[in-house]
Amino acid sequence: MKSRIFMIWVGMLLAACGVVGEPEPADSGLVISTFLFDFSKEQYDWQADFADYPVDSAKAAQYELSSQYAARPENLGNVSAIMLTGNNQGEKLFMYIKKKITGLVPDVNYTVIFDIELASELPARGLGKDVSLKAGATYSEPKTLIDNGNYVLNVDKGEAYSRGEDMIPIGNIGTTEGTKDFQLITRSNGETPGPFIAKTNSKGELWLMIGTESTFQGVTTVYYSKVNVVLSSSNAQ
Repeated sequence: MKSRIFMIWVGMLLAACGVVGEPEPADSGLVISTFLFDFSKEQYDWQADFADYPVDSAKAAQYELSSQYAARPENLGNVSAIMLTGNNQGEKLFMYIKKKITGLVPDVNYTVIFDIELASELPARGLGKDVSLKAGATYSEPKTLIDNGNYVLNVDKGEAYSRGEDMIPIGNIGTTEGTKDFQLITRSNGETPGPFIAKTNSKGELWLMIGTESTFQGVTTVYYSKVNVVLSSSNAQ
């Protein structure tokens, strides 16, 4: 177990050095692939969408949903990021981004570790604690579907800070106290709550998912700056 954890963190270090999508065979038999997405450079085909809001157009308009590849706030350098914003008018609102990864071994379980850098303006002791950040992966594409008059996600993300089959909570989006400006924060499942396990489909594909779930009524805006993902498998032979 110790050697497995060690090799996972080796993969994370390789990703930090800019190794993107390259498998790294390990002496222990562990195969590691790292994917580094620096959104200041490009969007890398990540797609944004929303869930848990009403289909009714008049009600949906009140949520003021928007996403774009745009510059971060001026105090963070005006570099590009993926921005999502929404004004929750109900019990919850889910805002997410997704990306398909190819070239993996088909029908194999991968351990997935996320390191996410994003900008938030919600303080940890305020509304920031009411917005959970979730990450996960699944063999089929995450989509927003219509169910009982609402737009819902077709995968199991769990509710609020609970774990779902396809996503896990990795903290909130709270910033440090004493400022009203956007701040860069980082979140990871490397230690707590720990690695996530996902199985590839028959084509060797995985869909990565990252999102925020707001449980307060009001505006949440986030800018995703970097996403680093480490995939490892001991039976990817």
